[in-house]
Amino acid sequence: MECLPILQQATSACQDYVRSAVGLKPGCVLGPREQMNFATAFLDGSAIYGSTPKSAEELRQLEGGRLRVDPGQVLPADEHNPNCRVAAGSGCLSSGDERVNSNAGLAALHTLLAREHNRISSMLESVNPHWDEETLYQEARRIVGAEMQHITYNEFLPAILGEVLMDTFELRSKANGYHMEYDDELPVSTLNSVGNAILPFVYSLLPPALHYYRPVSV
Repeated sequence: MECLPILQQATSACQDYVRSAVGLKPGCVLGPREQMNFATAFLDGSAIYGSTPKSAEELRQLEGGRLRVDPGQVLPADEHNPNCRVAAGSGCLSSGDERVNSNAGLAALHTLLAREHNRISSMLESVNPHWDEETLYQEARRIVGAEMQHITYNEFLPAILGEVLMDTFELRSKANGYHMEYDDELPVSTLNSVGNAILPFVYSLLPPALHYYRPVSV
């Protein structure tokens, strides 16, 4: 998916939307082609933190367990994205998933979660001054990941699926205790049916226009 200049005034009324990139089948065997996933299959915040050690390290400030942000607490500019259609520094953002640049709604969500990570890491640093940088980063990431899971299962899915399906498939998170039905032998890859039908549904949730409110200085 091409990078769009989301931080500057739009020059087109339409937005490109293409199919997913083609990936190899497990074991490089013949058969129907598979799709490539840009993030992990877990609800672990990889879209914010990166899905590889290299991408994760590039997003870190490596100080106080925080993520890199530019002045104004916005995501840093991505000057090395080969898919970016605009000149470096004119709108492409750097995050754990390059699709952050697909629309302003995603960019705002990635920015919000990056700020939340830095807020939590700063709080952890103040109450645990003996923690090193790696510990601060990992603990803050765990908390943000838990927040994302809580929002998904307690707010987003009930609004999309309804109360009946939530109860039928036991998708509600527990108020106490532990969920013991997790099967670590099940494959965690994303089904093609999800990639082709369900994920594009998310784009249909976007409003026809996203309004930007510029803060007024006093």
